[in-house]
Amino acid sequence: MKKPPKGIGLYIRTLRSGEKKYESRLWNPYLQRIGKKKIWQETNLNDVLKLHAEFRKEYEANNFEIDSAPKDKPKYPELILECAALFEKYLHDDPSVVYAHKAKDLSRRYTHDTINYVRTFLECLKENEYRLSHTHVNKVNHETAALFYELLEQRFADGEIGPASYNHHVKAVHYWIKTLIREFGYDLENPFDGFKRKKKQEDPQFLEIHELHDLLDKITPENGVSEKGKKKKETVNYYRDWLKQYFILSAFIGGRPSEVARLTWNDVGEDYITLTTKKGGGSKSYVYIHPELATALAPMRVNSSSDNEYVLQPEWTNRNSLITFVSKAFTHFFQLTKIRKKVTFYNLRHTYINTLYNVIGESALSVHHKKDTAVKHYLSKKKKLELQEGKMLFDGLMEGYF
Repeated sequence: MKKPPKGIGLYIRTLRSGEKKYESRLWNPYLQRIGKKKIWQETNLNDVLKLHAEFRKEYEANNFEIDSAPKDKPKYPELILECAALFEKYLHDDPSVVYAHKAKDLSRRYTHDTINYVRTFLECLKENEYRLSHTHVNKVNHETAALFYELLEQRFADGEIGPASYNHHVKAVHYWIKTLIREFGYDLENPFDGFKRKKKQEDPQFLEIHELHDLLDKITPENGVSEKGKKKKETVNYYRDWLKQYFILSAFIGGRPSEVARLTWNDVGEDYITLTTKKGGGSKSYVYIHPELATALAPMRVNSSSDNEYVLQPEWTNRNSLITFVSKAFTHFFQLTKIRKKVTFYNLRHTYINTLYNVIGESALSVHHKKDTAVKHYLSKKKKLELQEGKMLFDGLMEGYF
């Protein structure tokens, strides 16, 4: 293959297969970077030079595929990472981008969480092979919004996030693009307009103690066999000898699936467990170590090797895959109980707050959440009318498992 002349934007590219092809790379003077590429199937250099010239001529005739060429350098950035950083400055009322009379004075927690939700969207693009350092903000379109939708739906189905967290993610990215359009004059369409939200349950399902017993009794090697895959069926076995303990401790702690999975011994104090919503940071909540939880944790702590070790299944290094597996296993074994409730692994969180209310009453409402939130979203109406006293928190649930 002949080497093309220098300086015209034509190169020889080696594909993953090892095959060599000619590739055109056209410079965009407005974005100050490569704006368009094309790999040619033709092998004759003279033929490729003609095609390259036509390709470049068409690109220039279309004004480098920019609707209206700016006369001056754009006031605000064009790349998606820079636009996310601009939004972060906007949330923090940075005087370089926000006038004093338009300062919003948002809470630190709201700002922190909103930025993290936008980062989740960016991570979604990265996982789908978008080069964020080269991605223009106009790539926030219906195609990438659909990728984000699929990610949220999967996490919701796996029980990793609930309806409130799902909606917070959607609101954050919508607010981001809305801000770029309204406050900074970006010529964009907001693909998150009309994005579906999840309806919050105000009387959520949870498992009674006897129903938890029924679930645990179904966790056997022979009951673990199932099939997965829509087109190509594959036999799997969801049974693991540690699964019962995992479910029991999740009910004892009452955290979100991600909080429980990422719990380390550093988070376990003498009286309280500290739960963090996100790896490496996020908002925190505290769980009192009740007697049953203390009894369950004691032998596990003795067998741990360091304070940085995960409390549950420390040898499973990929915690996201652990969350997904446990969620699917929960759904599989729960279906075998024939209990007519629509619950997922996430509902063990509801089980905890309802059971706690059953024992200690109003004091339970301060656990994990502000009082109004707990009453509305985590406390069953039926349970409020059927308070019983004089029982352990999870009466008899530990027998034979610890």
